Amino acid sequence: MRQAIQKFTNHLRKRGSSEYTIYDYCRSIQKIFTDLGKNWLEATSSEIEDLVFSRTCSIATKQKYLAQMRSFLNFCYAKGFHPLSGVSIFLPKVPKKEANYLTEEQIHKLLAHPMDRMIKVAIRLMLSTGMRVSEAHSVTKEQLKNAEKVGELYQITILGKGRKLRSVFVPEGVRADCLAYAGPHKEKIFEVPVWSLVIGVSKISKELGFHFSSHTLRHTFLTMLVKSKADLYRVQKLAGHSNIAITSRYLHTTDYDLSETASLVKNLAFS
Repeated sequence: MRQAIQKFTNHLRKRGSSEYTIYDYCRSIQKIFTDLGKNWLEATSSEIEDLVFSRTCSIATKQKYLAQMRSFLNFCYAKGFHPLSGVSIFLPKVPKKEANYLTEEQIHKLLAHPMDRMIKVAIRLMLSTGMRVSEAHSVTKEQLKNAEKVGELYQITILGKGRKLRSVFVPEGVRADCLAYAGPHKEKIFEVPVWSLVIGVSKISKELGFHFSSHTLRHTFLTMLVKSKADLYRVQKLAGHSNIAITSRYLHTTDYDLSETASLVKNLAFS
């Protein structure tokens, strides 16, 4: 199994997956096969499904685990490593929901909370730019030093999801914090494994008593843009979304918003 997972990770890298995504895949796959307690070549789709559905986690998380297993087994089946094709694994439907985000009060509590300097710098970088954790982790000191100033922000180009290039804009104070933290000897801002940042953010979430993850910081940045009436297509470009439907998850429309929109026609004859 170890050899199959290694070849699968190489496949994911060629496909453009981030190091954190690869780590998450490997961790989930190994845990499922370990919990099954049998030779991985003898595992059936129903045993995998029963194991995942027995876990006390959300339906969305269960779907993620099953999708990861399906992808891995499809790869192994195509390469002749495993007799079971991933298409036999059932994926539950998950209702679409709006992206979760931090309120202004929670943001203030988060930024005022005492924490490790590295995690503080990472949180400020993700929260102020909308970068994914893997994207923030890959930022180099050279990128920030040579960043072009556009208006009040500093523009850098990052390699995002699916190995697509996009521009992000870093506030001057956040840029200065990153460079000061890196010091004169580091090439990257964060010279630790990417999951160290993920775990560090999770630890702060537990200390504060309200749930958020590193990805919630990205959701918060994009939600704040939309709530500030930013053009949705420009937000899509900043986010690096391939589809405007993904960006629309950040609208968080309320009844008051709808009423306010409907009232735009109040001056017409039928009002």
